[in-house]
Amino acid sequence: MNDPRTSVDWNHTTVLRKRSPKGKQTVENPLAIKSNSPFTVETTRKDTGNKSHTPGVIANRKLDEATEPEALPTVSLSLGQKIQAGRRAKTPAITQAQLAQAINVKVAIINDYEQGRGIPDNTVINKLERALAIKLR
Repeated sequence: MNDPRTSVDWNHTTVLRKRSPKGKQTVENPLAIKSNSPFTVETTRKDTGNKSHTPGVIANRKLDEATEPEALPTVSLSLGQKIQAGRRAKTPAITQAQLAQAINVKVAIINDYEQGRGIPDNTVINKLERALAIKLR
């Protein structure tokens, strides 16, 4: 069996990286082919034209031009009444705190939904439907 210590070439050196001289930093084009190659490669950078039409800039411009904040959508009052009826239909009737604990959300979210102030969230509505065994949509 060969001993790995005896098969090592002690005269061989490996250079992990080349250090650039101080004050001189070079960046090579990764697409460049060596000059002794018979092939030539020309690289050009595409000009996107007007930079103000990029999606992030458009969204920021709309925010800047808006004079009043837009109101967030809220759940309907009928949804809140359905939730209250579903809580009362349980035997025994469950409180908002018990329902919130059952679906793993804060009590304030249940209260907001019942008052018609909550921001609609499909995951919360799905959890409410499963916990109360009623259809809310």
